[in-house]
Formats: sequence, structure tokens, C-alpha cells
Amino acid sequence: MLRLKSALFAAATLLAATSIVSADELHLTHVNPPGDLISQAADRFAAAVAERTNGDITIAVHPASSLAGLRDGVEGAQLGTIDIAVADSGTLGNWIPEMGLFSLPFLFDDFDHQRRVFAGPVGDWRREQARAVMGVEMIGSAPIGQRVILSTSRAINGPEDIRGLTFRVPEIPVYVRMVTTLGGNPTPIPFADLYVALQTDVVEAAEGTATSHQAAKLHEVTNYASRVHHIMLDNAVVMNGDRFDGLAPEHQQVIRDAASEFFDIWLSEQRETAEDEAWAFLAEHVEANDSPDREAFRTALQPLIGAFVAETGTEELLQYIDDAR
Repeated sequence: MLRLKSALFAAATLLAATSIVSADELHLTHVNPPGDLISQAADRFAAAVAERTNGDITIAVHPASSLAGLRDGVEGAQLGTIDIAVADSGTLGNWIPEMGLFSLPFLFDDFDHQRRVFAGPVGDWRREQARAVMGVEMIGSAPIGQRVILSTSRAINGPEDIRGLTFRVPEIPVYVRMVTTLGGNPTPIPFADLYVALQTDVVEAAEGTATSHQAAKLHEVTNYASRVHHIMLDNAVVMNGDRFDGLAPEHQQVIRDAASEFFDIWLSEQRETAEDEAWAFLAEHVEANDSPDREAFRTALQPLIGAFVAETGTEELLQYIDDAR
């Protein structure tokens, strides 16, 4: 009887240990402030994964660059020091130069255009490249929205107004080249540091979505806003490939499904209305230009587009995007 009790105790101990080991905590990083739509999508995603795996997988969400910046987050997901990073194709372009194509100015007309492109072979290509080149699994994607420019020192109507401005850019090569092409002085600064950089005149201008500007309260430290709509970026949610492969197949499916539900669908649907509302909010607090000379911006940036496509051999991808209009 004593031997049987010992065996039962050992089995129970092993079962408890196995249960503890099987519970995984993943860490997700993004650069957006709490309350921003991306932050909301990440929180919803994490809650869904925990619920649908009965707590076997939990996801700790680290917003506002509290764990890593934009590029550092992707690098962490690649190396395995971070499990999941919310980034974009432009950031992935640091490792896969062809991905920078999706950050080119005036590439996408609107939300529906980008959705059509990424729902087809171009989207498959992105996922395959991310896995083959970087070893990360792209689990989610969504249009972020057309970008606007905020500035402290002057109103922005045409490309000539960028000339000479110290201009904050994300750590994305195409953005640096864009500002340089327009005659500005590109200054890579993490988004989490942008408020103070504008407040202290480290930079005079920045660009991004209206929702991100509103969430970060950048209207408090700028004077002008211009709805240039020069770039429509995307979200690319990537997970360390080894970490993903190490999960049980049913848990992999939960992560895919939840990422699709809250990034691909929910976030995408929320964006369109939210961007218009955020722009209206900004227009109440700063001097706003709703109709800058977009055609002049397009003409000024055309050499950048041609040079990039020639350098990266992305003519076929560009043609597919054009055909999807």
C-alpha cells in the first residue's frame, strides 16, 4: 500500500510539473501608446489567446517601446529574445530590402487597395520571405492608414515646405530617403521619444497616422498638421519561428486565428473611421491643411520610387500593386 501511495504521489507530482511546464508566457512588444488602436488590438489578441488555450498560453503585452523599439523589437523576434513584435513591412525592409517597397510613397490608394494586394500573391510572398530570410512567422497584417505630417515651425502645403526641416523618421530606410529627397534633414527617433523631441525642438516635424498622433498627444507640442497621405503603411505582426514551431499545433492555430481576428479584421475595420475622427480632433487643436498639394509631393518623390524599384528588382511586385487598383 505504501509503495502504491508513493507511486501515486510521484505520478501526481510529475503531472503537476508537466502542467507548469506546458504553460507558456509569451512577450509581445509594440511602440504605440496605451489606448492607440494597435495597443487595443494587441490587448484583445492576448486576452483571446489566454482564453482559448485555457491559460496554457498567456501573452504579456509591452506597449510604448517599454520592452523594445520598432527595429529592436523585430530583431528580438528574429533572435528569440522577444516572442512577438508588432511592426510593419518597412521595418522588415532592414533585413529584406524588397519589403521596403510597401513603404514607398503613394503606393496604395486606400484601405481596400492595400487589402486586395495583401490578400493575394503579394501577401503570400511577404510571409514566405519573412520565414525564409528572417526565421519569423508573420501571424497578422492590417492597413495602418494614410499618414499625415505635424510640424512646429511652419505649415506644410507642398514639398518645398519640407526643405531644411529637421524631420523625425522611424528606423526605416525608405523614410530616410524620402525626407532626404524632399530636402529635409531625417532624424531617426523612437516614437516613444517623439513628444519630448518636438517639445524641445530636437526635431521640427514628424509624420505618422492621425490616430497615433492623437494617442501620443502630439497636438500639444506642434502647431500645424497637413493631411498629405503620402504613405499607407501596414502592420506586420511577427513571431519567432522556433517559438511558434515549438507550440502544439492546436495552439499554433489559436494564435493564427486570434491574430487574424484582432489584427487583420478588427484593427483594419476600426482604422478607417478612427483615422477620420483623429484627423478632425487634430484639426481642432492645430492649424490644419486638409488639402495640401499631393500631386506636387507625388511628382517630387517619383525619382525615389523609380530608383528603389530598380535597385531591388521589385518591378513585378509593383506591377501587381498597380493591377490591383
